[in-house]
Amino acid sequence: MNNKNKFWKKKKENKKIFENKSSKYKSNSIKKSLKNIIIKEIENPIESCIIEYANHHDCSLNTIARLRKDKDFMERIFVNKIRHDFTNYIQIINKMKKLSEKDMIEFKEKVNELILKKYEWVEF
Repeated sequence: MNNKNKFWKKKKENKKIFENKSSKYKSNSIKKSLKNIIIKEIENPIESCIIEYANHHDCSLNTIARLRKDKDFMERIFVNKIRHDFTNYIQIINKMKKLSEKDMIEFKEKVNELILKKYEWVEF
């Protein structure tokens, strides 16, 4: 199974987790924390993501060219880069005490949605 298929399989598994509702308290905690997310806007975000990914994984130019054609992959590395380097996501996660894995995944997915909304002008 290639990485792309593993990614989507994991995403489907994560969605199954959400079939059970969070407690009202946790759900409110997530909503409140989402309001505190700050997303910085950067110039050339796609190029920044590609360069960092290529450097981190020691990719060849051919590999980079191939990866750029994979829109799902580009969206994933883009959202990861922005979430970790250009938001206060980690600080907020560290303040959120005793969240279940399900709630952590839900929060992460909601932050990803906010990032994609803020950067809706980006083409993958």
